[in-house]
Amino acid sequence: MRQKSDCLKYGEFAPLYADKSMMLYQRKLGDETYTIALNFSFRKIKLTAKAAGFLDDGAGGSTLLVSSTGRAELNGMLLPWEGVLLKG
Repeated sequence: MRQKSDCLKYGEFAPLYADKSMMLYQRKLGDETYTIALNFSFRKIKLTAKAAGFLDDGAGGSTLLVSSTGRAELNGMLLPWEGVLLKG
């Protein structure tokens, strides 16, 4: 996926939130935006407005493109050790 997207390869890196358990950042290029959310813990983590205002309902209107766990829907939670890629 990265090889086919100039945004993922060359887009501006914009950190959104990080703590000892999770990291959220975006890659932006032109009108294209991808958001990456990573859970570095053994617990489920709720994606709240406090962690990232743009994800106030778990996806914020973004489309889940890929999850390291293989699921197709985000539902506002990151599973243990999960990483997700969202578009929009």
